[in-house]
Amino acid sequence: MKSVFIIFCWLCSVGAFAETAEQFAIPTKDGLYILKGQYDIPPENTCGVGPYKTVLVVSGSGFIYRDGKMGYSENEANYLYKYMSKSFTSKCLMTVRWDYRGVSCDANSAADIDKCIDQNVRSKMGYESIKEDIESVYTHVLSHKLVDKSNLIVLGHSEGSINTANLIKEQRINPSKLILMGSVTESPQSIIQWQMSTRYYEWLFEMDADKDDIVSNEEIESGFAKSKLTLLGKKESYLSSDGRWTREGFLRLVEKQYTDYANMVLATEDSEIFKFGEIIFANYSYWKMWFSDRESVLEKLRNYEGKVTYINGDIDSQTPGLREKKFLDDFKLAIKPEVKFYVIKDIGHALGKHILLGPIEDTMVEELYKRIVE
Repeated sequence: MKSVFIIFCWLCSVGAFAETAEQFAIPTKDGLYILKGQYDIPPENTCGVGPYKTVLVVSGSGFIYRDGKMGYSENEANYLYKYMSKSFTSKCLMTVRWDYRGVSCDANSAADIDKCIDQNVRSKMGYESIKEDIESVYTHVLSHKLVDKSNLIVLGHSEGSINTANLIKEQRINPSKLILMGSVTESPQSIIQWQMSTRYYEWLFEMDADKDDIVSNEEIESGFAKSKLTLLGKKESYLSSDGRWTREGFLRLVEKQYTDYANMVLATEDSEIFKFGEIIFANYSYWKMWFSDRESVLEKLRNYEGKVTYINGDIDSQTPGLREKKFLDDFKLAIKPEVKFYVIKDIGHALGKHILLGPIEDTMVEELYKRIVE
């Protein structure tokens, strides 16, 4: 039976001449947890008293705290969602940021894991839990008196595009507009297959210095330090026992490894525990989604009547802009929404200069703002 809680919030005002942060706490649909987050409210002196056009952040994969840290330093632009929100509220957009289930702070090191991540809570979390939590926050936001309900925009990042699209398809949320950064047009299954097989192949053969369609161990030794493969493992794991890799041989290897792993995942019971390394992330119903869902994000959005805008970088290590735009360009089914796709040169997954991490570039924060208000 679901527990019943009283929804509550409190106002942490720092004066009428600056943005305010209003905290919220709401029960999950299954009654197992209290979701916490905040409304970043624009300054009254320049923006009036509302209601405001509002941006709800739906984050990507991982142990996501409301600030959205994606970087190793304390540069404030590594806290993606907090940094974006500060800019947005100064321009009269209200922003909503929240903590994913079982996360209470940014885990900056192994020492922070026990403090920031409740692994017992995470062990009971499945894919439906993630969707339910997004839906609960969305519904709560719609009830807020300062939200312009005709201008509630979802800003989805990475996996957030998939989860948002599923909820729209299931008619559980209906935002006025979607802004998707570092996000997916294809299916979860096809992007995870690329990440776990073809990406290794593509990145390995970027070290083919003499362009003979063979990557020798010597080429790996000399080129690895500057390779994107440093993100995915140590140099020794890519050296060939034969002294070289052909395109056909290496592609066959990574495709088999992916197939074997996918079959193992799909054969696992939903209730089994899935870990990132040694840390409990969720149960296997979450992880299995990636290997079983073959419906593209564009198909999920085919009946959505709002505008959809993608902003992906061309060096994005997770959702490469050119790959995701090509899927859109090749897409043959009729869909209702107007979809725009912007591929930004020399920008990565966190809309910064790194292929995966922050800090986010100020120019990209401005680009997001422009697409939100257009």
